[in-house]
Amino acid sequence: MDELELEHRLAAIEARLSSLENGSPAQDPALQLPRAASRRDGALWVLDGLQRRLAPGQGGVVYAGRFCDPAGGELQWQIGRPQQDLLQEDWSELAPRLAALGHPVRLQLLQCLLQGISAVAELAAQPGMGTSGQLYHHLRELESAGWLHVPQRGSYAVRPERVIPLLAMLAAARQ
Repeated sequence: MDELELEHRLAAIEARLSSLENGSPAQDPALQLPRAASRRDGALWVLDGLQRRLAPGQGGVVYAGRFCDPAGGELQWQIGRPQQDLLQEDWSELAPRLAALGHPVRLQLLQCLLQGISAVAELAAQPGMGTSGQLYHHLRELESAGWLHVPQRGSYAVRPERVIPLLAMLAAARQ
């Protein structure tokens, strides 16, 4: 048993003991023994790193990713936010950005763009895009919400700083 695993097991035991003494369930499911035991194979390496950086009793969220685009470029992104900061923010400010994703055609456009289809003519040729007016409407909505930019006339691209967050949200939506 390595030192990190021993620390996690000890923290889990302390949390369980505290919850038993207080008559309430442990607050942090990551400190439960069954999850800590699964760390042996490195399956929770992101969570391990997050817990090393957080103070005891502090929650947080981290997401990271690596995106290799069809043109051979690569994006790497990592974000971590303390739970307290997230819970104190004004979430209503995020509504326009999230609402822009709430249409199937817009999601399909983002998917096409990430697959390397960037010219408006190529996007218009994709099934289900509707008329050219509808296509431009959806592109403008995504651009005004900060998801897209226009690298050159007649083509669109997902903003690089939005690629990994978008993929993280889509992965989370599947859960």
